[in-house]
Amino acid sequence: MAVSERSADRPETGSPVSGGYLAQLLRDRGYPAPTARMARAYVESLGANGRSELEALMRALSFGTEATSDVTTLLDRINALESSATLAAPSERPVLPLARKPTRRAPDLALLRQHGLHAYAKAGAAKLELDVLQIHGDEPATYTVRLDVAPSRAGSYDWASKIIFQFTLRELPMLGAFLLGYTASKAFSARNHGKGGTKALLIEDQGAHHFLRVNEVGNGQVAMPIAPAEIFGLAQLVLTALALNRPAVPPEATLELLRRVGGSM
Repeated sequence: MAVSERSADRPETGSPVSGGYLAQLLRDRGYPAPTARMARAYVESLGANGRSELEALMRALSFGTEATSDVTTLLDRINALESSATLAAPSERPVLPLARKPTRRAPDLALLRQHGLHAYAKAGAAKLELDVLQIHGDEPATYTVRLDVAPSRAGSYDWASKIIFQFTLRELPMLGAFLLGYTASKAFSARNHGKGGTKALLIEDQGAHHFLRVNEVGNGQVAMPIAPAEIFGLAQLVLTALALNRPAVPPEATLELLRRVGGSM
């Protein structure tokens, strides 16, 4: 169970849950992650049952199968701990109640999962979804589109070796123009992603379907066809992200802008 970028904070099998690894998992899944210090403080505040439940949630996060409500509850509890004036000694820390009112982050987290979809092929699988690019204090979230791709091995999909690819704000309109057929080019590529620029993506329009290839140096490659229905869903995700980032721009104006962008590609 791992995410695409390994962490020294990840606990060995049978060892206590790591706050540092928890923070990384949340960050890799696109959630507004707490600092490693606060994550460790939260882990230390848990009893045996709480740690067992957290370990199960972390396992779900590593496979991308978590429930949004569970993550929202977790973030609420960490935020409640962080808002305390001082951190009590471990033996004095109270059990934090379930927050009944969601924080401002809750709608953002729910939105990320509402629009997700999967694509499957013999060579691999892909999860396509909205993602939060950055959050600064109380400012509105900045949205983008993210792909998690996993290779097929021994008759199943190896999500533990997945590659996470997040489009930049600069790439979103170009990707949208390509998916909507506004470009003369039959291919869209994005390179130099991730730490050290080790990730690259290529989408080719092959007529009956599109072909997706994502590779990461040191973590292999996933190459698979994408059916028209999933390309339609991916285009919807791009349009949704653009609309969320610029809600004042009418949809028809966005489409016209994408035509102009496509004409210059």
